[in-house]
Amino acid sequence: MTAATNGALPAALLATTTGGKRLSIPAAASYERLCATFQARFGIPLRFNAGWTGYRDLAAQQLLFAQLGYPRAAVPGTSNHGLGVAADLALTYGSVQWQWMNTTGRTHGWRPLNERNLAFEPWHWQYSLALDQHAQDTTTQEDDMRIIRRGPDGGFYALDGGVAWNITAAERDALVAAGVPYRDVTQAQGDAILAAYSATGRPSVTVPAIAQAVWGYKNPAVTGGDRDVYSHLRGLTIDLTAVKARVDRYLEAKVSEALNVARAIAAKVGAKL
Repeated sequence: MTAATNGALPAALLATTTGGKRLSIPAAASYERLCATFQARFGIPLRFNAGWTGYRDLAAQQLLFAQLGYPRAAVPGTSNHGLGVAADLALTYGSVQWQWMNTTGRTHGWRPLNERNLAFEPWHWQYSLALDQHAQDTTTQEDDMRIIRRGPDGGFYALDGGVAWNITAAERDALVAAGVPYRDVTQAQGDAILAAYSATGRPSVTVPAIAQAVWGYKNPAVTGGDRDVYSHLRGLTIDLTAVKARVDRYLEAKVSEALNVARAIAAKVGAKL
């Protein structure tokens, strides 16, 4: 696991938010969920203050401490900005938006810096994953496979059984045709999702193995049309481990449903039946 030191977090543990500031991956994902809720409620974005208002490295904290001193600035190496779990937000203390943040924001894991004196640095909010009631919205691992697109240029990822791997757009289309759920997420949300899964190489089970299961497993007498599907699929190199698992489940219930999955995949990639 990548080591985390206050003010010296590895880039792998940070994500850049749509607000332009970096936070730890879980905090960034929460910020994006909170932003969407805030935008829907008030019709304006939830903004950071200017300056070092997200993640703050040790050098920046040392400079700030030299300028402001304690308690206006935390001792270098002790700031929660240095852990990527603090955000200084452009909210006026006591305003409707600030009050909303103090209630709804808490359900997303964000709370004021000083619970006993809310007026002390009212712009400063700190994040706790343990208090985030919405973290499961994007980080819960599911038994069935799903696909995400990590931001507009972040690529497609298949997630299954605690494992994540990168896939092509064509593979995404084939999996969606097979009934695998798919959705777009922001880069920060994608980083949070992927952090909950183990990085791995591409699975070794390919379409031929899936097609063989569809064509032959528990179904020795297959029509010529179904054999054509198999013949087409066996020449492909698309890695679809989770589709095989889904096919196997279909086969346990009804062979014809598994054949429909194969037909859908074949149709999506241009098979002629």
